[in-house]
Amino acid sequence: MIDDARWWRRAAIGGVLAFAVLRLATLTHYPPWTDEVWTFGILPASFRRLLRWFADDQTHPPLFYVLLWCWERIGGASLAWLRLFPSLIGSLTAVPLVWLCRAARLDRRATILAIAIGAMMPVLVAYSNEVRSYALVVLLTAASLACWLRMRQREAPPSAFGRLTVVNILLVYTHFFGVLVVIAEWCDSLRASRRRAGAMTRSGALTALALVPWAAYVVHRGAITGHQLQVVDWIVRPTMSDLIEPYAWLLGGSPWFAVDLAMVVAVGASIAVWLFRTRTTPEGDAGISLLFAAIIPVLITFVFSAIAPRSAWVLRYMIVIAAPLVVLVAAALTGLAAKHFVLRVAVPTAFAIWIAGTTMQWIRLDQEKVHFDRIAIAIGARAGPAIVYSEEYVEGAPLQWIARSVAPSVTVRMIHSVRAVSADSGWILWSEAHPPIGLPPAAALIRRGYRIGVPVFSLGMRDSVIALPFSRAVLP
Repeated sequence: MIDDARWWRRAAIGGVLAFAVLRLATLTHYPPWTDEVWTFGILPASFRRLLRWFADDQTHPPLFYVLLWCWERIGGASLAWLRLFPSLIGSLTAVPLVWLCRAARLDRRATILAIAIGAMMPVLVAYSNEVRSYALVVLLTAASLACWLRMRQREAPPSAFGRLTVVNILLVYTHFFGVLVVIAEWCDSLRASRRRAGAMTRSGALTALALVPWAAYVVHRGAITGHQLQVVDWIVRPTMSDLIEPYAWLLGGSPWFAVDLAMVVAVGASIAVWLFRTRTTPEGDAGISLLFAAIIPVLITFVFSAIAPRSAWVLRYMIVIAAPLVVLVAAALTGLAAKHFVLRVAVPTAFAIWIAGTTMQWIRLDQEKVHFDRIAIAIGARAGPAIVYSEEYVEGAPLQWIARSVAPSVTVRMIHSVRAVSADSGWILWSEAHPPIGLPPAAALIRRGYRIGVPVFSLGMRDSVIALPFSRAVLP
């Protein structure tokens, strides 16, 4: 591979433009969901209160939210402006992804395929337009792995150690799962020379030391509030079949488990064969490093979730494996059939079409998340001024936030149970995926003497939310 610096610069610029197309086009495709509304709720607070809020939450380091806090003060609190921040981060991810391809010694065809996959991958597009830290996690993971592969090379400059350490500190201050990336790099360093292993150990130690102040503050706040990770009680423990879930999720996903399994097996086999064929080359050695980064975080999370008091198996947290997986797939699909022109063109093209197809399907179906805006508009159009009761913040908070702009006549109130409903008429809101404990809301209302009407609802891919009208008078 000829290392043409000008070509790599052009690839990075072209990658940013390619990444920006779908991200900007779908910027406000979905209304905000619960976690985003939770983020919006803290942005008006002072900087000190912001840090305290995230320390009390115990699950999110503050870096992304501090940057978002500054961004909100520049341009305001509109949905488009707030989502533009992670969308720009998602678009700029093309730059460290190209650096990673270069550090992994990929050729131009593989790099172009990696850019295409990264630009169209549904997960990366969706989470680039969510006001959460995931876009920054992907960018920093790609940058970290690029720095690590560069530091592993014999001709690495002394500054490589410092760059890797700084990037990893930023990564773990963005998401705690960034620690798993650092662990994967340290495990990979054990294959390298003693000098590289020692350098990575020192870098990892400095990264851990840098995280101590925040961890100590979280523990301090936990002692004051008495909270002990109650916010993660909803996370279920994984089963063995869930091990393929992160990979199927990133490789496009489909409505059929058999198709997802076949895709994971086919891609996994391609990567394994490519790594075997290139095991004695610099490309193969870099590929093994990326394989560590794509597998170790998943395995650690699985084992931890199986034996720890609380599970950490959350699919979106696995986004830390996205960058190494993209580069591995691109390298394997372009490298396996290098001597056969038809396969060399057909296989990468077919995979790119698959990724593009799953993204177009995601956009066309428009069911990734619940459309609370449609529920608010339907309630406002049918009832005029109306009160909506919700037992759960998960459904009530986004409807409350959205109703302010699309249906001001709709008022959302949080209640502890249906027994707290006191109005003669109104609406009750709940999720079918996690309904309230006890009697179904409709049955509870009927038992209290209310009559129920025709509900409005929105169907998401993994959830559906129902708003049911009730009144002491006869409803149509």
